[in-house]
Amino acid sequence: QGATSHSPGVVPQPSVPRLTARMPRLAARAAHLTFAHSWMSARHDSHAMHPPALHVQKILPPPQSSVLVRRGEWEAAQTVSELGIYGTLLRRGSGAGAELLLNKEVGHLVRTKAITSNEGGVAAGFAVLDSPYLV
Repeated sequence: QGATSHSPGVVPQPSVPRLTARMPRLAARAAHLTFAHSWMSARHDSHAMHPPALHVQKILPPPQSSVLVRRGEWEAAQTVSELGIYGTLLRRGSGAGAELLLNKEVGHLVRTKAITSNEGGVAAGFAVLDSPYLV
């Protein structure tokens, strides 16, 4: 699907209050966010547990004028940026009785690509690494 038409951002449902409360508001330059919220729902019988459910809603920001630099060459383009938040989860045991040992945000990655690109790989040359502009 082409990335030529963009609508203003959308608030993801369900919301992720812990993440959004701790993260400063991002400028439109790094506003191509994808939030995910997952949870386990355990059945109360001895047979099985439902697999994790992952709900994702993409936020489509307006395009931004940017200069992309690849291999020392620059190019002016209309772009969108994608922000990835990385986390670590460590627990002991499984199911409802599992002990949570660690649940922490551990980093981020911003990549910027032309709005005409359906790909997003930095190594493949479709996107460039970027930095968030925090306001």
